[in-house]
Amino acid sequence: MAALTGVFGVPHTPAFPKLVDDGVGPAAEIREMYARVRARVEAAEPDVVIVVADDHLNTFFLDNFPSIGIGIGAETWGPNDGTDGLPPRSIPSDPDFASHLLAELIGRGFEPSVVQDFAIDHAMVVPIHFLLGDPTIPVVPLWINELVPPIPTSERAYELGRCLRAAIESYDHERNVVVIGSGSFSLEVGGVHIAPDQNYGVPDPEWTETVVDHMKTARAAELVARATPERLHRAGNVGGELLAWLVAWAAAGGGAPESITVQPQFGHAYASWEVLS
Repeated sequence: MAALTGVFGVPHTPAFPKLVDDGVGPAAEIREMYARVRARVEAAEPDVVIVVADDHLNTFFLDNFPSIGIGIGAETWGPNDGTDGLPPRSIPSDPDFASHLLAELIGRGFEPSVVQDFAIDHAMVVPIHFLLGDPTIPVVPLWINELVPPIPTSERAYELGRCLRAAIESYDHERNVVVIGSGSFSLEVGGVHIAPDQNYGVPDPEWTETVVDHMKTARAAELVARATPERLHRAGNVGGELLAWLVAWAAAGGGAPESITVQPQFGHAYASWEVLS
């Protein structure tokens, strides 16, 4: 049987790969935070990785933008959005395992869109770049709409994580499975809540601290109740990325992370969870 051996949360800021390569500004801090999580990912000995993230209108567009989607192809490639410091590359997947997840999630009341021929953007490739040293580890993409209203509720995202855990553990083959939730808690990109000379900003660093405090104290139900679509939007037009973290947190069992480090100036955190039974 498959086992969930690790759950993690990280940001996917597209500037970070080049920033770290160039070694400027907060590069050392960013490198160290990803490295801590990477060490725990490697200790989980993954045979397959599920990355939960949004899409920034690169894989999908407004004419066909799924609330939830799962990639079931044999491989993918990315990033498909020209992220600096990340040349596009092939990324293997596991269509049998992904198809199992699809069937199990449908049986548990979810209807993910099936995506068979696709590429992925920086929301998934940045975590893959920083956390997966072995390029042969299969990656199964799980998208959740966090940008285009109406977005799923926090309650729905948390329940998706619980069902994802059950789907993983019902797979009748030996696999160590890792889940990575990817995104920020407070972020505005190209919107009205940033300085005129900037293209992004963090409009609500206090919300970032609130999210991290709830995680540290294992108050999942309280955070889910507070994280309404309206509240997420007040944290920035990318504030909905908390949903990917809620999916991951629920899969881990809703307990406090074994490690979490916050970067309030960027509106995000880096976390690792031990999987609770």
